[in-house]
Amino acid sequence: METCPSFGYSRSARARCHAAPPCQGSLLPIGTLRYGQTMKTEIGETVEWRHWGCVTSAILTQLARVKLDSVEGFSELAFADQQKIRTAASKGHVDLADIPSSAKVQSQPRPANHPTASRGARAVVVKTTAARDLPPSATISTQPSNSFVKRKLPDDILPNKKDESDEAARAEPESQDELYCTLPTNVVGIQYYDGLVSPGEEVLLVRQPTNPHDSNAIQVKNIGQTQVGHLPRAVASKLASMMDRRQVSVEGIMTNGNLGAKRKVYSLDIKLKIYGPSDKRSQLESLLIWATPGQRGFSTASARASASGVVPRASSTSTSTQVASNAQAQRPTSQMTPAQSEALRRQQEAVRNAAELRDMLSTLEKVDDESRRTSLLDTLCSAHDILELPVHPNPPGIRNGNLSVDLLKHQSQALQWAMEREYPTLPKKESDQPVQFWQLRKVGNKPYYFNLATKTPQEAPPSLGRGALCADAMVLGKTLTMLALILATKADVPKDFSNSTLIVVPLSVLSNWEKQIQDHCVAGALTSYVYYGTGRDMLANALANYDVVITTYQTVVGQLAGPEKPEKRRKVESTLFDIQWKRVILDEGHTIRNPKTKMAQAVVALQAERRWVLTGTPIINSPRDLGSLLRFLKICKPLDDEDLFKRLLLRPLKDGHPSGAELLRGLMGQTCIRRTKEMQDSNGIPLIPLPTVEMTIVRVELTVEARSIYDAVEKASKERFESALNAGSNPIVQGNVLSMLTRLRQLALHPGLVPKSYLAELTSPHGTSQENQRIDTISSEDKDRLQSSLLKAIEDCEECPICFGVVNDARISSCSHIFCQACISEVLARDQHCPMDRRPLSMRDLLEPLSSADLDQSQAEPEMNAGSSAKIDQLIYLLKLTPSTEKSLVFSQFTSFLDKIEGSLEEAGIAFLRFDGRMSAKKRQEVIAKFSVPIEDTNYNMADEENPRVLLISLKAGALGLNLTVVACLFRWWQEGIESQAVDRVNRIGQTKPVHIYQMIADNTMEAKVMDIQSRKKELIKHAFSGIKSRETERQKREARLQDLVELFGIRASQDMR
Repeated sequence: METCPSFGYSRSARARCHAAPPCQGSLLPIGTLRYGQTMKTEIGETVEWRHWGCVTSAILTQLARVKLDSVEGFSELAFADQQKIRTAASKGHVDLADIPSSAKVQSQPRPANHPTASRGARAVVVKTTAARDLPPSATISTQPSNSFVKRKLPDDILPNKKDESDEAARAEPESQDELYCTLPTNVVGIQYYDGLVSPGEEVLLVRQPTNPHDSNAIQVKNIGQTQVGHLPRAVASKLASMMDRRQVSVEGIMTNGNLGAKRKVYSLDIKLKIYGPSDKRSQLESLLIWATPGQRGFSTASARASASGVVPRASSTSTSTQVASNAQAQRPTSQMTPAQSEALRRQQEAVRNAAELRDMLSTLEKVDDESRRTSLLDTLCSAHDILELPVHPNPPGIRNGNLSVDLLKHQSQALQWAMEREYPTLPKKESDQPVQFWQLRKVGNKPYYFNLATKTPQEAPPSLGRGALCADAMVLGKTLTMLALILATKADVPKDFSNSTLIVVPLSVLSNWEKQIQDHCVAGALTSYVYYGTGRDMLANALANYDVVITTYQTVVGQLAGPEKPEKRRKVESTLFDIQWKRVILDEGHTIRNPKTKMAQAVVALQAERRWVLTGTPIINSPRDLGSLLRFLKICKPLDDEDLFKRLLLRPLKDGHPSGAELLRGLMGQTCIRRTKEMQDSNGIPLIPLPTVEMTIVRVELTVEARSIYDAVEKASKERFESALNAGSNPIVQGNVLSMLTRLRQLALHPGLVPKSYLAELTSPHGTSQENQRIDTISSEDKDRLQSSLLKAIEDCEECPICFGVVNDARISSCSHIFCQACISEVLARDQHCPMDRRPLSMRDLLEPLSSADLDQSQAEPEMNAGSSAKIDQLIYLLKLTPSTEKSLVFSQFTSFLDKIEGSLEEAGIAFLRFDGRMSAKKRQEVIAKFSVPIEDTNYNMADEENPRVLLISLKAGALGLNLTVVACLFRWWQEGIESQAVDRVNRIGQTKPVHIYQMIADNTMEAKVMDIQSRKKELIKHAFSGIKSRETERQKREARLQDLVELFGIRASQDMR
């Protein structure tokens, strides 16, 4: 029986691992990297798949002897996975991180009185599927406190350890690698290989320990994975062991190339860049002295700084900072030709622009301000070229009989732009514009393709991705543009894909897509199906017959099988992954900006010929967000690979190098269309004519009773905060103070939002004797309470105490703390204790949110005050003053506050509707449909429940995807960044009335203080745009946030910030 190896990604929710026990029979989740053995028999072929982490030493030995590029499926893998396989084959063992949890043997926990419970655990050898492939120096030890076997390796083999004493890390911390030094050397053996390279090209350095001539060999390959040559033996002998132990990472940039060489080339020049952990410089210096200028090692100042924990750039290399200062120091001289003076001017301008962009990006995470993100996008995208785009020659519309409306000019331009991205063609002439960075060039009469991003030459035509990123600001009609694209390409039926488009949306946007299709598409022009809730009982072959299928992110995630939910999935639950889609569209695509989340991994695993992302904010916190979107889009290869995106774009951006800024602008130009409603053409005519928006800040005085309660809670909170500061534990300080700040915000809205016992809890002695004890069991009542609290926290946009962002993919611990799933996962991977109260905590102690349909109404806690509030009284007064024909929105972050408003509106005889995240998709659609009916009668009665004029809406549900042009008045309370999105749901295409916004702020409260801090930070942002340097570390950014909290609570400025 003949067997052949193969690679791929799991495509079925029911696939199982065929490795030896204990992993045998475990699930292979969709998208998992897998290794297969194809067995050819007389009756046919069968493939037995296993996790990549379950391959044996024998398999790796076999892979080391074959040319991996020829193995079935290998060339279709992501670049990072290809590198992973090559490394494992050369070393003879897989990376520990790739071993699935199902391959690890569980050890029985010892009782507390066990003789070894109080002593260090003995090292024991345990035979597992993965353990037999560990390097010889590895041992496996059991710990009494953990249920899984832990593997211990020497420190010099393990990847860089993170500082356990530092604060809890973000889900995606910035790389802590620092550039130690650069080394000019050469690439030898060019004559034996076919790889082409050009000057400035980033190349790959791959260890080749199985080389029969030199076990230290290091291959040099171009980005296309074709070998160019080797590093010299003398250099490889010094670097090989350090690379194998992962002490350093080495990157190479070609100084010259071999493309079009007129004579045989034997060697080429290359510059090596050696990176290492920022906290290991002093340890690695002696191993790298040979690579530094004059073999003198790192400078004294650098060593001192490293020892003190402040790591500067390596002084032994010409860094980008030095390049920038040298360029700025030069001045045009009389000896320069005009061309030289102009070149110098352009260089200096590029350096200034790169520094400005770096500083803009370095402060992007510091303040949650929508205007700053808009300014960044406007800086990266050219408005002049966008406004002059060609229109589609024959767009869908009334005349064609498939749309009930005609596209506006900017929508027709977007349609034509989208068509060009779905049908990209490589340049045919040297003068043609680059397509996905590929440019046509010639050497003599011989044409070749050149990648401007990677500096890679290639003779064979490269493959192009199909799709792009539509980053038009809200209100410009991205939904209608995509519907027009579906209609315009309906006759083009792909050969190996269905003719169906999958649209993935947040639940709050689901009804909007249904309504847009109903309102704008002529009956019969498009068939559509909502694959959600009870509508998920359709099989793949039937679902693929629809032109459009609409589903939610959570539905897609639910069909991405995982080992934690075995045997419980219905057969139809992998339907979305069983279809080869013509097109996948992600609405509000910034939802997948963190590539580590299940949501991002799930949509990437979908099979599609064309891919689109719709979002007005493609960059929210960092350009890393854009990298995650590229990974889904699969365009502009190889920038869709996470490692190369970091190497080619993120690192130069961080260093302020002009190449990083240039590539980011080029990437936005190649992949993105961006227009805003403020844009005007050369004649001053706006892109879309919209009515004016008038903002009014309404100052509100708390009632005497509310003021008394507020002052008492604020005083107790201040004392509690100051006490926590003195204790010096920043994660606990900042997490607890966020909770206290939320309570003060709620008191400013309505005293009844805070439990009656809260003040007593604040003034009670800090901490209890049970604070550090594990919560072993949770009753069903407690579980329901925790999950109800989690759902409410999600709806109320509560912040994660680890990353300080609005919770994403939220989880609640058994000790009632709420975190982002990615944040708490990374914390628990380092230390299995709750970062808030230090109780023992593991991943199994975390609860996921239930849908609102699964929750019962919990009994309300006693309130401090069950009456009205000053803000609600002011709201009722303003609603009665608004014209009878105008409808109003009332926004609030807290759904419990909407409950209070409901009672007051009923007492005042004002009819209303409500829209929040706890409602089903069907109910949301009914509410929007009812509220969207305009009021024509000037004698309208405010109590008319047939056509209510007030809609109560939560920020979580209302900030995404709604079209509410019937509204003319908005009432809002908090969080300018989120609420600006809500405002755009009203002031958009179709709005004919001036929009009035009333923001109510309670005087002498946290709200007023926050507004002052926000205004000052906006001034800081302006300075950041002007190029002032800011190179803060993650820790410094957290300390800045803590300083804001200190200021909010009025604690003295000299307070120790520990």
